Amino acid sequence: TDNKEGKKDFLNMLEKYSVEELLYTDIKDKPIIIDDKCEMYVTFKMGLNALAEILDYSTIRMDKLILFIKDRLVLEEEEKALVDYVAFYVRYLINETPNITLREVLDVLSDNTNKVFNHIIDVVYEINGYEPQPGSITVCNYHKSKGMEWDCVFLLQLTQYNFPDNINGKFQCDKWYLKDKYKNTEALIKSQIDFIVNGKLTENHYKQTKIDLINEKIRLLYVGITRAKEMLIMSGSSFKTEEDNKKQEQMPCLYLRKLNEIIKQERGMIK
Repeated sequence: TDNKEGKKDFLNMLEKYSVEELLYTDIKDKPIIIDDKCEMYVTFKMGLNALAEILDYSTIRMDKLILFIKDRLVLEEEEKALVDYVAFYVRYLINETPNITLREVLDVLSDNTNKVFNHIIDVVYEINGYEPQPGSITVCNYHKSKGMEWDCVFLLQLTQYNFPDNINGKFQCDKWYLKDKYKNTEALIKSQIDFIVNGKLTENHYKQTKIDLINEKIRLLYVGITRAKEMLIMSGSSFKTEEDNKKQEQMPCLYLRKLNEIIKQERGMIK
């Protein structure tokens, strides 16, 4: 509260009661200050009731206790997601160590070297700012859109370069300013490791790297398509502008053309 004097008076009144009286007697159901509609008092009373419920809740299942606490607190969406993961992670810890205590759980979660927990924090907070808001437009890439939904979604630049369908085209993983045998650095590294470990090349890593990328792009396109609840608009450009302002022709991706054919068939426009 911004009312420092009011807050001071309020805290002075609370000192008349013990913690037990506030939590476990009907004092918490009676106005402690004259104006029981005061926002400070209403908020305090809500928190007090929530705290009493939490303390009364069974601690036999720590993961359920954590979810119970979440439901009684006012949290942001990303904070709720973190609590859900904490509950899941605690359940895993209990399965691994049935007699683990709350203090030991706290120590695990507070450990800065806990890569699993740090990873989920990064994932959850990356979503922050991308939640759909009424009257606003969200701009994000396909990866960022995972888990999100919007009434209307625009998918842009559905071209062969961005969404390839065969290994003979141009790929974003290829560094075209390098010689052919070096341009796909990821495949080159995998080949070198394969040769060192096995004494020979067990597969064509240049080909497999491109196949993996094609499959990844198909999955991302599926993610993008399924983000739309009401309307989906898909588009691609016939040309791309280079730095020297020359326009280079490019084709729409195969998936856009195939989807267009399916839509026309469904509408009875073609047989």
